Amino acid sequence: MALSLPNIRFRQYQVQTLSSFISSDHKQSVSNLFLQGYEATGKSYVIQKFFQANPDLLSVTLKPQESVTWKLLIQSLARSLQFKFYDLFPNEILQLKQLDPLSVEEPYHLISFLTKMFNILSNYSKQIFIIFDGLDNLQDIDATLLLKFLKLNEAISHQITNFHFKMVYLIRDANFMARYATFNIPTIVFPRYTYDEILELLIIMRFEDMYSDLLEHLSNHSIASNEDNNYSIVINFITLIMQAFQMYTGNNLNSINDLLDLKWGIYLDNIDETNYKDPISIYKKSIYLFAATNDTFTADDDRDDEEEDNGNDNDDNNNEEQEQEQDENEDGDGLDENTNKTRVSKVKPSGQNYELSSMAKYLLIAAYFCSYIEPKYDTSIFSRKTSIKSGRSSYGRRKKMESNPRHLQPAVFFLERLLAIFQAIYPMETVAVSGSLQSLLGDRLIRANIEVFQNLSELQSLKLICTTSIRTSDFLSSKSKWKVNIPWEIVTEIAKSVNFDMTQYFSGVSDH
Repeated sequence: MALSLPNIRFRQYQVQTLSSFISSDHKQSVSNLFLQGYEATGKSYVIQKFFQANPDLLSVTLKPQESVTWKLLIQSLARSLQFKFYDLFPNEILQLKQLDPLSVEEPYHLISFLTKMFNILSNYSKQIFIIFDGLDNLQDIDATLLLKFLKLNEAISHQITNFHFKMVYLIRDANFMARYATFNIPTIVFPRYTYDEILELLIIMRFEDMYSDLLEHLSNHSIASNEDNNYSIVINFITLIMQAFQMYTGNNLNSINDLLDLKWGIYLDNIDETNYKDPISIYKKSIYLFAATNDTFTADDDRDDEEEDNGNDNDDNNNEEQEQEQDENEDGDGLDENTNKTRVSKVKPSGQNYELSSMAKYLLIAAYFCSYIEPKYDTSIFSRKTSIKSGRSSYGRRKKMESNPRHLQPAVFFLERLLAIFQAIYPMETVAVSGSLQSLLGDRLIRANIEVFQNLSELQSLKLICTTSIRTSDFLSSKSKWKVNIPWEIVTEIAKSVNFDMTQYFSGVSDH
């Protein structure tokens, strides 16, 4: 039976190639298939639309990233097949419910589970496609995982004859696939979208809902609507976002789509009767939207923005403040509160909040110290038996650094050092009276409990800190190396939100 091919923009070659490897006849379908492409290249969308266009093809989709470990992944496979067969074979549902997917803890348990399941369904025959959407995104990944699934497919094919398993693996990392180059597994490559393709896809995907938002805005403000102007406003906004941020996001459709969501509402607020028919005026009024992503790491938005200077030359106080800020930067202080407000006011920070907890902020500060302060100074700087002192007294007699460590690349560090510095700087709330028995039993240092590791995981998921190897299966391993992934300007803002002065820890260094 001929398969229906969905019409997907810029992915017709991949769809046609997919139909060459997948067939309604199990003898013509390949047992294993790779779909390789980086993030936001359309792998998941294409495979989803392909099976939607061919409902006779039975498929089960798994998200390995949600399973975390391979044990949970094979349990998820057993459970997904069980639920799928509930709908397909309602007459056998009572017997199928007697099977326990949680009993599957090893690959051979999965074979036993499937054998029992298909013995119940011995009167039926089906071809089943198992889709692993992002196999290399599984945290507990290693080089043997794919080999286990390949062997599993072979074992099932020999023991079960009425059901035919076909595996489809969606892979992001090309280096992961390079390990299995000699296996001769068919591969369909999804290249990155070009600039023009991204722009056209965004217009196709977002035009309708953005157009309706614009009509609602015009109606609420009693502005006479014109179809040509509306079309121009939506297209211009999408084009401006692409031109402003494509060099940062790359051709990542998801990232640019998120920026459209973040800034479209603010852009609409700048449209009124005076500039509705003038795209240039709208752009000038909204130009701050295209100067920065407007992300902030503090819980409160700074809405006390300074008004722009209207050209008055008699404001001597502003000139004196600017000269003072310049002198402080040359002396090595970096940023103060006034300087930061001056810089932030140019981009009007009304964007996304990450809402980091206090513990997560201190972990991030500790990670910055780990990357930019040498380990040999830890005992003299972070010991609670000594106070922080400026200059030579805190570091001992040594030659002044020729360059500020903040200007260098972040150094890697181990988790043990991060937790030690975090314990030293994290403020513990003490309710016991000093010298009492309760104070002796209490902890003066925070322990590395589950809450600490949850906040650490949150920072890692936000890419504020990261490991040096993307192949790390256990992020809490003592062998894992970490590094901070934010600049000085951001970490100082985070430190200010918890009233923590970071500048005293970098005293006595050159700022050239």
